[in-house]
Amino acid sequence: MFLLLPYRCLRCNKNNILHRMCRPGLPPRRCTDVNTVDIKLQKARKFLKNLALPRVLSPCFVSKAFHLSTPIKILDKDHPLKKFTTIDKKEETFQQDIDEPVDVKSLVFPTLETYKTLYEGVPYTDLHIACIKATRNNTLVTVTDHKGKTVVIKTAGSEGFRNARKGTNIAGQAAGIAAGEKAVNHGIKYIRVCVQGIGPGRLPSIKGLQMAGLQIVSLTDTTPITFNTDRPRKQRRL
Repeated sequence: MFLLLPYRCLRCNKNNILHRMCRPGLPPRRCTDVNTVDIKLQKARKFLKNLALPRVLSPCFVSKAFHLSTPIKILDKDHPLKKFTTIDKKEETFQQDIDEPVDVKSLVFPTLETYKTLYEGVPYTDLHIACIKATRNNTLVTVTDHKGKTVVIKTAGSEGFRNARKGTNIAGQAAGIAAGEKAVNHGIKYIRVCVQGIGPGRLPSIKGLQMAGLQIVSLTDTTPITFNTDRPRKQRRL
């Protein structure tokens, strides 16, 4: 199918394709601009015929592919150029026997016979008690006998820590070591531990008592839990 367009001659400015006005004495002929346009149309038709395009587009060519499997590559955010890196596959196997009996020696719960247990001839009720009070700003370790008489008192401040350093875990461990060494000098070997508070020196102070050479028999948490208390203090202004 050919398209007939109203071409206009550049010389005579007429719409007639065949005329003799622009070239007198010669047979009728198309103008130069019309001839050029026909050549371009022929080249365009040949180019379209050579293209191998599907006449009907199938939905498979248009729809996107959805992958439900795990991605092979992820974006490495730590890399400065944000390149894709491969995922390292780590295969770990874990095996456990369900019917395996529980080791009773590793888990000892207090019973009615616990108070009658002897530790080198000393009953459980007559052992010395190490009371640890771990606050946010300090750690206090006090060793008393079974009647409540104080034997040793050590704090993070008495060990040379000042200001904000008293509330660190290192200060709590130092207080525990100092209290444990002084308790050992008094002939104390076995001890009961009562911990109060949730400060940073809570666990390091217990470790300090063990490092000093004391044998911890029991560990009790005496942190008070209040219900329906009075109105709290106002919020601190910063």
